[in-house]
Amino acid sequence: MLPNHGTLLAPIWPVAGFLLGFLPALISPNCVYVTIHAVETFVEKHYHDQIDPLVARAKKNAPNSYPALTSCLQQFCDDEVYHAHDAAEHYGPRQMGEVLRQRFALAKAWSSIVRFGSAAAAAAARRI
Repeated sequence: MLPNHGTLLAPIWPVAGFLLGFLPALISPNCVYVTIHAVETFVEKHYHDQIDPLVARAKKNAPNSYPALTSCLQQFCDDEVYHAHDAAEHYGPRQMGEVLRQRFALAKAWSSIVRFGSAAAAAAARRI
């Protein structure tokens, strides 16, 4: 396995993170909650892309060579899931899932843009 030296895009992430929080905050608190929910939902999937192969290996009676790493990743993932649920609860009386499924096209579109952008950024980071 080749050593991982990180991504050359790392200096961009703080700026992107700031803008991803700042711009929705200019619109409304609910826009912030939709953004948090979208980011954390993507991050949960991203963690599971790493956790699931380790857990699957252990289920096949092969030893998990990285039990501490698996546990740590799962704890981080659980924290992200908590953030997504917390954002959904703060959104208001409507359920976030309902809002994103049917009610508000703008919230649904923004959530899709944020999730797509997060996935594109992660893919770019793997390559650059």
